[in-house]
Amino acid sequence: GIIGWQRFAPADAPIERYETAVGAQRTIPLSDGSTLQLNTDSAVAVHYSARERRVELTRGEALFTVMKDAQRPFIVAASGVEARALGTVFVVRQLAEKTGLVVSEGRVKFGATTGGALAVEVAAGQSAVADSRVGEAPVVETLDAAGVARALAWKSGDLVCRPGMSLAEAAAEFNRYHRTQLVVSDAETGTVPIGGSFKLTKLDAFVRTLETSFGVEIVQRGPEQIVLKVKR
Repeated sequence: GIIGWQRFAPADAPIERYETAVGAQRTIPLSDGSTLQLNTDSAVAVHYSARERRVELTRGEALFTVMKDAQRPFIVAASGVEARALGTVFVVRQLAEKTGLVVSEGRVKFGATTGGALAVEVAAGQSAVADSRVGEAPVVETLDAAGVARALAWKSGDLVCRPGMSLAEAAAEFNRYHRTQLVVSDAETGTVPIGGSFKLTKLDAFVRTLETSFGVEIVQRGPEQIVLKVKR
């Protein structure tokens, strides 16, 4: 039996690299039937072997839909943190020095690569944030159905604002998708609460809505940045 398994086990495959430009998304079918969807300005390196299926998220954000394979765990590594699953659907996102996770189906073991004892199981309907620089377990939060939908809204090109989202947070999301950057002029402007749903590809429409519905004006506009300020 061992000889047979060795004979028919998958050989190590070459590393495959995929990336997206700013504002682009891409869905990639993998050789085992899993898929990954890259969000804007994201990059991964995929390496399948007889022992495991490993994806290195080197920047950005990706959604993984994983085919079950009990013999080969599916591992996503990012910034010294690993998300390990057999069959599930989850999103991993690089957050500066931290790594974020949202699970929509199944369960994922999540934690720093060097701190396995501090890894936690994150279930469907939960999110987590891990920091490999500190010796602490990831922070886990339970989401309602609307929270999970907001976390996955980028799949259809949408930003769905969570309750209490500030202009600074919304601007940061839009900045991931555009070369022209939104610049919040001061702290007061950054705290303006923003609600609703917006198409991430339509920067001008978002800015017009800020002017007409949220009391924010453009104080400077150029090809590289749009400066925003609360109207007086």
